[in-house]
Amino acid sequence: YTDTEADLYIYDEFNGAHQVYQNILKEGIFQNVYLVDHKKMGNKWLSKLYVLLNINRMIKLDKKVNYDIIFTQGGNYFLKILFGQTKKNNPNVELKYIEDGLATYLNVSLLNISAFRKKIMNLINPYSMFLAEITEYYLYEPVLTNIDQTFHLHRLPIINEDGILYEQLKKIFDLSSKESNISNALLFLDQPLEIGGLQVNEDKILNLI
Repeated sequence: YTDTEADLYIYDEFNGAHQVYQNILKEGIFQNVYLVDHKKMGNKWLSKLYVLLNINRMIKLDKKVNYDIIFTQGGNYFLKILFGQTKKNNPNVELKYIEDGLATYLNVSLLNISAFRKKIMNLINPYSMFLAEITEYYLYEPVLTNIDQTFHLHRLPIINEDGILYEQLKKIFDLSSKESNISNALLFLDQPLEIGGLQVNEDKILNLI
């Protein structure tokens, strides 16, 4: 997709999101870059209502928003709204998955939502993302995933140190190219695999490590 005009939406929940946003703007890779303010999502009930009715309160968005393809890493609130609004303007919009974590290697749903909520959403919202089918998957290790191997699975390219992307990522995330030896340090692995409903026994993982 290097020759395709594309927009990028950055969810601002992670540390340093605003700086990453500014750095990406400087690189000029994307046609438009948007920083999505998650604090404007609304409270527990309002946020669900907004998704149900495709109401956007997070960023200023063109009412005629129209994409041929939307890449998803899961089902955050804004993405569902963006898909719904796009679907109104382009019934043929495609949904494609690009991996960002563990979900494809575990026995969990990629779009994490209860069957009951999904049924209600699909009944009320004709533009619901959950009525769409993922047409292609872009993954780090397709042969190791629990996704049906008959689907269109693509292997994400390796990021080589002598490549253009490697240099861009260093600038975007303010990474130093200087190598240093680290001593007297610890590695802290923090992911709530059980509490997050990912069906992974954390004690078993710890013992394996």
